[in-house]
Amino acid sequence: MRSAEVVRARQSSVWIDGYRQLYAAIDAAADLLSQLSTIDFTISAFDEGLERYRTDWFRIDQLYRQFTYARRSFEGPSPLDALRDLVEKTLHQQVRLRARQRLAEAGRRSNQLAVGRPALPALVLRRLRRASSLREDKKAVVIVSDALRYEVADELRSRIRQEDRFNADLDAVLGVLPSYTQLGMAALLPHRTLKHSADGKTVLADGLPTNGVGPRSKVLETVGGSAIQAEDLPGPDRRRAAGHVQEQPGSVHLPRRHRRDRRQAGHRAPGLRSRRADALAELVDLVKKTANANATNIFVTADHGFLFQDEALPEQFFLSEKAHGDKILVSNKRYVLGHGLKVDDAFTTFTAEQLNLDGDIEVQIPKSIHRLRLAGGGTRFVHGGATLQEIVVPVLVINKKRKSDTRLVNVKVLPGHRQDHHRPAGREAVPVGARQRQGSGPRAARGAVRGGDADLQRPAARADLRLLLARAA
Repeated sequence: MRSAEVVRARQSSVWIDGYRQLYAAIDAAADLLSQLSTIDFTISAFDEGLERYRTDWFRIDQLYRQFTYARRSFEGPSPLDALRDLVEKTLHQQVRLRARQRLAEAGRRSNQLAVGRPALPALVLRRLRRASSLREDKKAVVIVSDALRYEVADELRSRIRQEDRFNADLDAVLGVLPSYTQLGMAALLPHRTLKHSADGKTVLADGLPTNGVGPRSKVLETVGGSAIQAEDLPGPDRRRAAGHVQEQPGSVHLPRRHRRDRRQAGHRAPGLRSRRADALAELVDLVKKTANANATNIFVTADHGFLFQDEALPEQFFLSEKAHGDKILVSNKRYVLGHGLKVDDAFTTFTAEQLNLDGDIEVQIPKSIHRLRLAGGGTRFVHGGATLQEIVVPVLVINKKRKSDTRLVNVKVLPGHRQDHHRPAGREAVPVGARQRQGSGPRAARGAVRGGDADLQRPAARADLRLLLARAA
């Protein structure tokens, strides 16, 4: 029996509540290992690698994150240490070494930087630019979620489409280099030029500073827009939050910080936080708040992606040397800013012009997933470099319709029994699809066992029909 079938069968076990996360981890790991056994990283050009990532390869990162989250969420001694070791070993051999070597070779053959320009330039960017030119009674809201990787945005799209009247389409653009927060946030603002300040610590859009919500709001005011920190919206009262957004002039940027557990600073990625703070659920709620403010165009995007692995980084992925040059301005684990940077085989060196930046500050980025060995911070969750996970930036385009576009699907219960037990089954009246759903989630049924005199033999129990249904062909 395949692992997926075993996991599905165990979901109806009476003890499943205590082990649900373990089975979710096994399911994700089995899918991940299966995909890794057949995946082909051979490409002829860098652009082909970009397209393959946004259509196929991102699932590797997604399944790894889901496996890690489910395994960590289990409360108690984990019996999955051997499975974790197998996943990490396979990922290391198939992805962290082989895939990035193929991408680097393709980039050299095609002689393309493939940075600082959109991967899909047509519709998505035009719609973002149009956000500041809507009628006064309409709103365009851009939610900028810190370090929202493309694969996380794919999962967010699925969650949003489960909401009544909401539709979401996912696209991608190439982010900026270095792929760090301040430059990524500045690149999403309206501008003609971007450059670093003389000390390399501030990014200027058309000469204006962009470090923080206040300065970014001033940049947006030049086109009739504004910026609000997402955490500053009124809390559970959606009506008050909607009014707060509606009061803002023009298009609205909602930067959303990635909050980390201080005890795990540098080691936690979005989507791997505690169950009490589900990042995706927070984003769905933020989308609903902005939709209630009459925002007819809602975009969710990010400043950059990230690299993440659950195990301690092997020594071979730390550079043995530091960057050298006439003047080092900023030194990060994944990038260096400075003047007269010395060319080194361990780094890729860019001029500002090559990265579509003004000024004369040069940039060096460690090749592959290597990190500079610097004091402080973590090494498992990083960004700033040029891997696909760091530079493929999601653009989620969300619309809310005027009328409900979902309907409930009836379920027909099919009785089945043997001498020693009864096991009912169910079948959907019509196949559940994108717009025919089992309510806003899986349908649930409550049943009980009664004898011939109708006395209750066993307390009523609630069952998730997702576990009982056999899908109609």
